[in-house]
Amino acid sequence: MTTQFKIGDVVTLKSGGPPMTVISTICDCVGVSWFDGNLLQGTSLVQDAVEFCTKISSPEEPQKT
Repeated sequence: MTTQFKIGDVVTLKSGGPPMTVISTICDCVGVSWFDGNLLQGTSLVQDAVEFCTKISSPEEPQKT
């Protein structure tokens, strides 16, 4: 299966959550990283669980609801 995402793409979980940067693609999984405050986090997810992020807020810009 070919991944639809490439390294550098910004994605979010389909269920919501922070913007995450794709750092690797292997088969049907993507490796992602994101900042939780000043702490860098990362994990691998099945690509069907994520979608392209449509809005990215800067830390200074509050998210509108």
